[in-house]
Amino acid sequence: MLIADSSQERDAAVRSPPPSSAPKERPRLKLQPRSKPLEAGQVSGSNAIFGGAKPVDTAARERQIEEKLQMKKQLSGSEKENR
Repeated sequence: MLIADSSQERDAAVRSPPPSSAPKERPRLKLQPRSKPLEAGQVSGSNAIFGGAKPVDTAARERQIEEKLQMKKQLSGSEKENR
């Protein structure tokens, strides 16, 4: 089979590097020296991603809403009794 032989030779030529070239090595990484650990009193910079925003107390807000709803129910119930 002439066609199969030529395709196999072509595939082998594509897969293997030329014999004259030596394998290349990756250049060494140039790393910065290790950073010093943070002092106990210092705050990490991760809080900066929130821009100084404060956490929301959702439980307190839910309680406020429930109290308002109860007040409205009580007011509407007392208005019905007065009629």
